[in-house]
Amino acid sequence: MLTEPDVLIADFSAAADQLGIDGWPCRLRGELLPAPHRQTGLQPGFGAVYAFALSTRATSAAGAGMVLKVGKVGPSSDARFR
Repeated sequence: MLTEPDVLIADFSAAADQLGIDGWPCRLRGELLPAPHRQTGLQPGFGAVYAFALSTRATSAAGAGMVLKVGKVGPSSDARFR
């Protein structure tokens, strides 16, 4: 569930272990910023995977809890991350 970053990280870690992803293992940190949130920047030398999702209480036509966007940025993409 998107509201539980530790669960997502554990699932990703298990999949990365099985697939032998380049650069794995590496340090991961989860952060949940409910709307409305303040923009945060990337920590120096870090990249990010981010997701925009509707809350489980949303009444949008897309549906409660639906993921709207998933993206990734590298360590030199702070402006795009913000």
